[in-house]
Amino acid sequence: MKSVLRAIVVGFSLSVLLTMSSCGDDSADKNNTSTGKLNDATKEKLYDKAWYPTLSSGGANMEFITDGKIYRINKSLDGTWNWKNNGDTMAVVDYSGNRYNFLFESITDNEMKYRYDFAGDNFQQVYTMKDTE
Repeated sequence: MKSVLRAIVVGFSLSVLLTMSSCGDDSADKNNTSTGKLNDATKEKLYDKAWYPTLSSGGANMEFITDGKIYRINKSLDGTWNWKNNGDTMAVVDYSGNRYNFLFESITDNEMKYRYDFAGDNFQQVYTMKDTE
C-alpha cells in the first residue's frame, strides 16, 4: 500500500511541476546538465523566501531554507537540499528518500528559473518562479 501511495504522490508531484512551466529558452541545450557556476551572492537570493509559479494554472510553491531544508505546498515533498560540486545544480531528497535535481538557469532578487529532473540528468522544461504571487 505504501508503494502505491508513493507512486500516486510522485505522479501528482510531477504533474504539478509540469503545470508550472514557463515558455522556456529554446536556444539552450535542454539536456545540458550545467549552466555554469553560480556565485554565493547569487545563491543567497534563493534562500528563505517563498517562491511561486508564474503561471495562473497553479503549481507547487516552495521555499529553500539556508539550513538545507526545502518546503513545498505539498508537505509530502518536504526534504533537504545541497549544492552539487558547488555549482548550479541542487540535489534534493524528500522525506521518503526520493531524489531530485534542480538545475538553476538564473536567480535574481525576485525571480528564478530552473530545470527539474527526477530520474537523472534529463532536464527538459524550464520553470519560472517569482517571490510574490
